[in-house]
Order: sequence, then C-alpha cells, then structure tokens
Amino acid sequence: MRLGFAIIFSLLVSVAAESATSDSVSLAAQYYYSHHDYQQALGLWSEVLKRDPENATALLHVCELKLISEGRDACRELMLSSLGSSDTRSAESKKFLIDRFRTLQTLFLSDEGQTSYLQAVSWIRLKEYPRALASLERSNQLEKGNALVLREKANTERTLGMWDAYIQSCQSAYENDPFDPKVIEETMEVRIYLGNYSKVIAIPTRSAANSVRAQTALAISLLESGNIAGAQPLLQSLAGQGKNTSLHPIIWYALGKVFSTKRDGRPEAATYLQRFISAAARPENLLIEGWDPYRSIEKIDAAKELLASLNG
Repeated sequence: MRLGFAIIFSLLVSVAAESATSDSVSLAAQYYYSHHDYQQALGLWSEVLKRDPENATALLHVCELKLISEGRDACRELMLSSLGSSDTRSAESKKFLIDRFRTLQTLFLSDEGQTSYLQAVSWIRLKEYPRALASLERSNQLEKGNALVLREKANTERTLGMWDAYIQSCQSAYENDPFDPKVIEETMEVRIYLGNYSKVIAIPTRSAANSVRAQTALAISLLESGNIAGAQPLLQSLAGQGKNTSLHPIIWYALGKVFSTKRDGRPEAATYLQRFISAAARPENLLIEGWDPYRSIEKIDAAKELLASLNG
C-alpha cells in the first residue's frame, strides 16, 4: 500500500494547490491526512462535501480516501454518482474531476499488483502473450477494478483470440473507466456483438464517443433497433467522410438496408450493397483488431440476397 499512498498523497497536494480553502473543517481534514489519519480526514472531508455537494476538491478528497480505506468500488460509485447527478457543475470542473478520477482508477494499491502488471508488460514486449495474461490475471486479482490492468488484459485476450474473456474484460474496463475513448469504442462494439443495441444507444454522448468508430457503432445500433430515421442521417454523414477516413464496410451494408426500404431508393441500395459485397471479398476488411464485432461475415449472404431481390 505504501506506493499507492505516496502517489495519492502527491495528487492530494496538487489538488490543494489548485483549489486551496481557508475553511476550518477543510484545514483540519488536510491536517489529519498529512498525519496519515485517513479515517479522521475522510470524516471531515465528507462533512465538507455534505454541506457543499458541488465542492470539487472535497469530492475528490473523499473519493481518494474511500479508495484507500474502502476500495476502488466505493471511490468509483461516489464519483460517477456525483457527476451524473449534478446539472450545475461547470464543464471545466467536470473535466478536472474526470481527469483526476481516471488517474485514481489506474493507481496500484499493492506492490504485488503493480509488480505483476509490470511483468506482464515485459512479456507483451517479448510477444509472450500467454505468460503476460497469467501475470495480468494475478494483478487483476490483487487490483480489482484497476482500469489500466483491465485494458491490458482485454488487449491480450483479444490478441490470443479469447473472445469470451475479452468481452468480459472490456465491459469491466468500461465499468471502471467510462471516460476512456478506446474503451468506449470497444464496449460499444462488444455490445453490438452481443445484440445489446439499446445499451450502445444508452452510452452517454461525450466527445470521447464521437469518433468515427463510435459513431459507426451508434448508427448500426439505431438501425438494428428499428430506428431507421435516426440511423440514416448518421450513416450518410459517415459515408460523406469516406474520402478522408477509413470506414468500416458495415456502413455500406447498413445504407443498403436503409435505402431498400424506400420506394425510390432501390438504385442507391444496390450501389451500397455491391460496395459492401466487394469489400467483403477480402474478409480481413471486415475485422476490427482481429475480430468481427458487427458479425459482418454473417451478413454477406444476406447482402447478396437483398441485392438479387432489388435487381430482380
């Protein structure tokens, strides 16, 4: 625990420097923390937060102290609850809290957990992925909810083609850090693979979720949920970016389905479906980092049948 405490203490000092207060309770809380009396400090900072729920410094202190004394789950639940319930907190304050929260979610609370993680990183560099995974699993047992460990564990499981394990680790990573852009994208794709389209749509709109990859996942989820009116403009917007960015062929399949439902859309539908079928001639075009979250390969025959019906 010494290493984790040292990092957390440096974080607290930086927070205090950014948002110092002369409030007597806050000063007392800082005093007790500096003397390693974390329970007293937690009680006092909790009192400050109760009086002023919008106090970002108090919230962060309470989260950090809960991390030390109660574990990562308590820290995460408090922070996410506070961010979700506040409508008056400024964008700057939210960004400050999210950045600090993400740091907390990657701190190691045990020397053993950190050592196992670092061993895994070394094995990954040597491409010894089974050994890396064994070390990551040890680290994960010791560091429940550590977003850094979970992200690396998911990446390694994906590399090894362990899709069930990858899906679980990816969803755990999102649960513990729902602000990581890469994790958001992967979680959306995992939920599509599982057919949980409503859960993709329910992911909060954030700048991190506005990448082409995330917008593709959202558009497909809207379409598969029956919301053609919502999916079409998003799909067409993505298609318009095709000259400047790499698009997944699932967009062409989706647009083919959309236009096939329109009375005067048959020519466009046929064009999009043919584009999808052409791309699918090389199955690797349908994969994202080695797997097929959209089950695109399964859609090739459906695309050919739909195209034949349009041309018939």
